[in-house]
This record gives sequence, structure tokens and C-alpha cells, in this order.
Amino acid sequence: TLCSKRSCTTSASGKPLHPRTTTSLSSHHVFLSRGGAIPSTPGLGSALISPLASAIGFMFWDKNWHGSAFALNLFKNSVVSVYFLAAIFITKSVFNPFSSTTPLSALTLSAFLGVVAGDCTALASLRRLGSRRYLLIDCLRPALSTAAGVMAFGERITRNSISGVLAVIVGVYIASIQSVGVKSTENLSEDGLAVGYGLAAAHLVLDTAGAAITKRACRGTTMGPLNIGILRFGSAALMLAVIGIFGKLCDRSNGRGTTSPWYLLPRTVDSGKTAGFGEMTRENWRAIVIGTFFVTFLAPSLFLRSLLLMPLGIAVTLSCLAPLYEPVLAKILRGVDINLAGVFGTLLALVGVAILSIGIK
Repeated sequence: TLCSKRSCTTSASGKPLHPRTTTSLSSHHVFLSRGGAIPSTPGLGSALISPLASAIGFMFWDKNWHGSAFALNLFKNSVVSVYFLAAIFITKSVFNPFSSTTPLSALTLSAFLGVVAGDCTALASLRRLGSRRYLLIDCLRPALSTAAGVMAFGERITRNSISGVLAVIVGVYIASIQSVGVKSTENLSEDGLAVGYGLAAAHLVLDTAGAAITKRACRGTTMGPLNIGILRFGSAALMLAVIGIFGKLCDRSNGRGTTSPWYLLPRTVDSGKTAGFGEMTRENWRAIVIGTFFVTFLAPSLFLRSLLLMPLGIAVTLSCLAPLYEPVLAKILRGVDINLAGVFGTLLALVGVAILSIGIK
């Protein structure tokens, strides 16, 4: 749990609370506004639904963004900040971000590492390596997060956790490579491949560090996913905006100009026109906004809940299950066939999830 034993089991006068009272208090810690002293089962449910939300959102994003990766990062973080603000007011979870009990500096650092730098290194690596090589490195994230959980939080490694994490890693990789295109790397030099692998490894470290900092900073506080989300993604949007302004000033001072600068959002064109790079129709923008709700609002909110309620390694491992949902969604929505290798990978990963679930109450 996220609160001390005394605060959860005793009253203000120090007298023990009746177990029924303790349970009642725990049930009132709604996940949208509180970390909560609740069992791990809700954390498991959140961890399993989070990658499903990501998979749905990526289907909306697919082929609809025609700008730079930086511009997408800036746009999605700006839009999701509005989502988080609206949710905070709707759920009456308003808080003081500058309070002494709010870990503002830690969450800002987490946002820089995991969102600003982490997303940039991931996209840069993906362009250099192609999907298959990139996924081979990215599937190691559960192992790294498990090790980080041991070192940072003293989390125990059991035979079940090792077996479960390995099964999920292998299963997710098998399922992933069946549904992604393979980019040829024959024209890349050894130095180019080395840079790509280095960026992929950097993303693993940055993403894990961001999650670990968030978990450590918010343990024992009343901050929940909405509070954490607005601080992380809001600060990331501000940092990206500053970087974009700096880039524009540098281009202006050097007299350089391009038709589609990396720091500008794509311009809107008529729906009847074929949108090229740096151009998007209203339908494209609508799909990106809807996808952002799933990918950058709903999925992170659920993941943050699981992160607060579960060990770091298990929460991150379960957040990597999006490739398992994508073939099923593609079959339902687009009629794309599911191959046997993908089914085997999915079943193997589900076995890993079942192993990790043993002992969760």
C-alpha cells in the first residue's frame, strides 16, 4: 500500500481501527484521484487494460500523422494536458502543484527522461533499425525494470516472476514481429546500426528511470494518476515548446528555412486534397486527437495506477502487452488474418501473465 501502517490501521487517536472500517476507508480511495491503500487486484486489471487502450489509440494514429516526430510529441502532450485538466475538474481532484507535499521537481525530471528524451530516442532508433530490430531491444524493458525494482525498491525476485517475465518477453516479441513491417538495414553502415542500437538502449534506460522516479516520488502521497499525469505531461509539453522555440530562433539567426521545419505542426489542407508531409486534413487531425485520448491519457492513467499498486517490474512488464491486442483488433476492425506464430506468441505471453498473477490478492 501507499500509506504507512499506522495511517491505514489506526485512528487519529492511535486506537486500532476495526477491519471493516479499514476496508471501507480503502474502498474510498478512487484511483482517478488517489494512489490508494487498495489491494493489487485493481492494479493488475489496470495493467492489463492499459496496453489495450494503447493498441486502440495507435490504430487511430496509423497513417494519419504527416509531420515530424517532435511535432507529434509536442502536439500529443499539449492535447493530453487539456484532457487531464478536464478530468481533474470533473472528478474534483484539484490540488496545489506547488505544495511542499507535491514532488514537482521529481515528476518534471521524470517527464524529461521518460517523455521528452525517451520518446525522441525511441522514434530515432525505430527509423534507423526498423521495427523488428527495434522490438528485439525494446522487449528487454521488462527485464530491466525488474532489475531496477530490485535495486531501487528492494522488490523480491521469485521463480514465478523470472518465469513470467521471460514468457512475456518472448511471447510479445513473437507476436510483435508477425504484425510489423521489416525495414531493410542493408544500406546502413555498422556505425549506423551501432547508433540505432545505442538509441534503443538509451530509450530503455530513460523510460525505466522515468517510471522508477515517478513511483519513488509518489509513494506515500495522496497523488493519483490524474495529478501525476498533468504534472508529467504538462511539464513535458512546456519543455518541448521551449525546445521548439529555440530551434526556430536558431533557424532564423542562421538564415535557414525549410518548407516543413521539425518544430512546426503540419498545416491543415482541404479534405479533398491528398495530404503530403507537413500537411493534414481535418479527418487526420480528428483521428490524432481521438488516438491521443487512448494512447496518452487513458493508457498512462491506468499504467500509473498499476505502478502505484504493483512492483515496478510487473507493472512495466504488463504495460508491454499492446502487440498482443493489435492482431485481434486488426481482425475485428479491418479483417486482417491472424497467423499461427502470432497466436503462439500471444498464448505464451498470456501464460507469463498468469504466472505473474499468482499470489496477487
